[in-house]
Amino acid sequence: MAQNPHMKRIVVDANVYLGIYGMSQPIESIGAVVSVQNEVFVPEQVRLEFVRNSVKTAAAAFAGMEKRGESEPLGGCVHLLCTTDSELTSGMLDQDYIRAEHCERIGRAVATTLEAVVRGEDVVTLGLSPLFQRAKEASPLEISSARQRKEAGHPPGKVKNPLGDELVWEQFLTLVKEQARRFPEPRAYWLITSDKDYFTKHGGRTFLNAALFEEFETADDRAEIRVFDSLLEGLKDFRDRAGVAVDFKMDEGQLKGALRKDQELRTRELEHIMEELEDLREELDNRQRQLSD
Repeated sequence: MAQNPHMKRIVVDANVYLGIYGMSQPIESIGAVVSVQNEVFVPEQVRLEFVRNSVKTAAAAFAGMEKRGESEPLGGCVHLLCTTDSELTSGMLDQDYIRAEHCERIGRAVATTLEAVVRGEDVVTLGLSPLFQRAKEASPLEISSARQRKEAGHPPGKVKNPLGDELVWEQFLTLVKEQARRFPEPRAYWLITSDKDYFTKHGGRTFLNAALFEEFETADDRAEIRVFDSLLEGLKDFRDRAGVAVDFKMDEGQLKGALRKDQELRTRELEHIMEELEDLREELDNRQRQLSD
């Protein structure tokens, strides 16, 4: 199902981005979603929730590492550690080290990594930065609609929680309506979230909340929505059904290279914008001089 490349078809909730800290394949997951960044819609609320909860989530993911045996694999999150300790980054500690030193080395690496998370300089935050740099602010109307949704008790979101999921859903509905007007071809959307407010899971499948589906259908009755609680599974389905290449084999070196390319592209775009502004300023100055003459 090849569709217009300018459409945004994937929405990933903050809890899924945060879940990358505890994934068995974190680098591959970041690389996969970044490889289709032009297809991903990021509400500003998602970015804010990620930043707000990143340190707590990373700390929880690293919490069990010190408790593992000296020769046990440390799990996928070892690749997220900010350390030059090659034995740690290989995921295995030498059996000759006593337990106290084992714990101390991991503890130092975890502390350094959490400091990087605070500054937004860890692998996950930097890896997702091309997405978060494109985050879209909610409009006053979307904020108002989200508040009404919360007051009425409509999903998603919980009454006791601050405004969050409600705002994400309102922005998503706006996106669906706008793209229904702009693009004539049939559309499909992928919603990837682990928040049970959005769906019910049964027999290995996820089913969108009926009230949310009704709103989605009202926004665009020609569109399809597919819901997943796994980032990789959702992106694999997107690849298979949308016919878009998704890179599931990116390693840390390739990810850093992709991020450098993205930053260079953004720098060139900014330079181009500055040049256009300078040309416009000169043109305005010339017109003012002509008027004064």
